[in-house]
Amino acid sequence: PPPFVPIVVRMVEPSAWRPGLRIRAIKAARLIAVCRIEKKLIDRLYLDSAGWAGIRQRGDNLQQVLKESITRLKESNKQVHIMDVAAGPGRYVLNVLETLNDDSLSAVCRDRDEAGLAEGRELALSKGLDQVVTYLSGDAFDPESIKDTPQQPQIIVVSGLYELFSDNKMILQSLQGIYDRLPEDGILIY
Repeated sequence: PPPFVPIVVRMVEPSAWRPGLRIRAIKAARLIAVCRIEKKLIDRLYLDSAGWAGIRQRGDNLQQVLKESITRLKESNKQVHIMDVAAGPGRYVLNVLETLNDDSLSAVCRDRDEAGLAEGRELALSKGLDQVVTYLSGDAFDPESIKDTPQQPQIIVVSGLYELFSDNKMILQSLQGIYDRLPEDGILIY
């Protein structure tokens, strides 16, 4: 059976509404309620799909590896700076920084999408991290853009980007920029 019940809506002439207006209003309210239930069911089926479950798992894994990397680097560095080269709003980085609550950590989140950067700035502000995280416009595939950041990162994150593109030359250029920017003991989280 299908995961939802199809709804057929039939248009009724406005003149037919008057005699049974109350009954039709009740039926309309029920129809709206059924539509809401079906929408929630469809949303739940969509969000529970293997693809979205994989995305959530990747996010959990990335945050765990980022925490472990920070801990490892903190053993030899007083401060750790993180750069996400295609961050969007930078939710993963913000979540980790909020959890660790360590003044010696800082980050720059870069992206080409100004709307994502603006959303990230608002999110950082709401979490009290606006003094710790900087948002800059930048192209993850331009090695010069990657190198042109004010602070030396010890950790560079690039998650969920390369698998979206089939042009290996672009990906290699990005990786070259990351390689050139990271110090010898730096960490790339992919």
